[in-house]
Amino acid sequence: MRRSHSLILPIVMLVSGCGALSGYDYRYPRDWHARTDAPKHCASFEGEYVNKGVARYASQSGSPYLAIRFGLQFDSIETLEEVESIRIACKSENVLLIEAISTGSVVQSLEIERSAGTWDIEGSRMLLPTLNLSEADELGGVLKYVSFSLSISTVGALIGEQKSHIGALALWSIPMAGSQTFWFSWAQL
Repeated sequence: MRRSHSLILPIVMLVSGCGALSGYDYRYPRDWHARTDAPKHCASFEGEYVNKGVARYASQSGSPYLAIRFGLQFDSIETLEEVESIRIACKSENVLLIEAISTGSVVQSLEIERSAGTWDIEGSRMLLPTLNLSEADELGGVLKYVSFSLSISTVGALIGEQKSHIGALALWSIPMAGSQTFWFSWAQL
């Protein structure tokens, strides 16, 4: 009898033309240090952090490289992997200086302006640009919204939170929706 009850929800979803996508455990990893909740400003994020961080439930679109998160460009994955750390400096409350460091030298730098929409501060988080994608073909369509923010842990690490939301129409008649949250951590040096 229990087995027949477990089939009711999928059958109702198919008959009603509705589907849902679920993902990994969206909660903050229990074995990581807590995030600070105090309101932040640009200077709160200053410091030098490892470039290749730790990912928890990493998605294909989520890079563990901090350089990529800030928009630094590299010719190859090998060049990116040679970058050992990223230095964040607040030149003003509106301008961040991002430096990629390899063997003790700055190999690339980038100034990003708050007014250009490349970052912002909201409460205790630094918000980075949101990605909006849409695709469609004869079989259906997909809308995807990906947001990314940084916060600081109680031990000074940068914590990345990537939220992905997706809506789709399979065969242009079966709606599906879902969301996932992925976590990243970059230790402070």
